[in-house]
Amino acid sequence: MLWDHLFGTFYNTRDYRPPADIGIQEAMPAGFVEQLVWPFRKR
Repeated sequence: MLWDHLFGTFYNTRDYRPPADIGIQEAMPAGFVEQLVWPFRKR
């Protein structure tokens, strides 16, 4: 937002509504290493 204001590219609309679903919709592994490997596994 700061850079958008500085470069004149900021766009604000009063009727903006944020999306209802944000983030990963699938269950993530609990462990740290498993989370690092998870994107590279076949689904």
